[in-house]
Amino acid sequence: MIELEDWEWRDLQDAGAAPIPPKRLWPMCSGNQNLLTGPGLNIQQLNLRECIMQWWGVNVRQGMQAYFKAIPSIIIWELWRRKNTRKHEELRTTWQRSIHNITGSILRLLKVRKPKRKFPNTWLEIVRELQEYRAVIKITKVQWDLPQIGWVKYNTDGASRGNPGASAYAFCLRDENEDLLYAKGEKIEDATNTEAEAIAILEAAKHCKQADSHRIIIQTDSLLLQQVLMMKWECPWSISDMIEQVRELLEGKEVQFQHIMREGNK
Repeated sequence: MIELEDWEWRDLQDAGAAPIPPKRLWPMCSGNQNLLTGPGLNIQQLNLRECIMQWWGVNVRQGMQAYFKAIPSIIIWELWRRKNTRKHEELRTTWQRSIHNITGSILRLLKVRKPKRKFPNTWLEIVRELQEYRAVIKITKVQWDLPQIGWVKYNTDGASRGNPGASAYAFCLRDENEDLLYAKGEKIEDATNTEAEAIAILEAAKHCKQADSHRIIIQTDSLLLQQVLMMKWECPWSISDMIEQVRELLEGKEVQFQHIMREGNK
């Protein structure tokens, strides 16, 4: 059990004071660059639990609360590491280095969760970025479209429970009037999701061969399968035989391989 003095709790009571002694971790410095007042917190006369609850209750945009909840743990971990480095390795870590380590840990967390977003390197700017963050909402319209006149469309799907595990596939065929011409679905032996998707396309290709259709669209919600069939991505060895069969069955036909979102693959 860690006692409060192990965290040098007096540092918390000094937070917000001016001038602040340099040998304090919780406050980085005085005024508007205080580590704990950056998000507008008042932690004077608070115990550790109350201080953490202040961090957890910061009023920020939805989705950002988790980062503010993580910050006290990062600070406490740095204090604990600093204490044990001094005790067991007889090495002293400067407070400036501890502050640098805390800021670095927070930055790494942000970069893992939001790799495409650039974050500043200073504490105040990080806090400001979190408080003002607005999620970019991207809307993608997903719908099933009719095939062109003279074409038919196969929609295929496969799934595995357990990956690998109990699996099934299904496909359906429709014309330009959206009339359902054929549909089939079956359980199959244990397979992966990719194998089940490939079997669905293979069964559709077999039906296409029997139906003697010449202009075919095959839609799948597996981007991997679509890119493999278009010879843009390397084919996984586990489905290479099935992909070769699909190409043989569709040889001499005008075929389009299309990817569609799961919600539109009906």
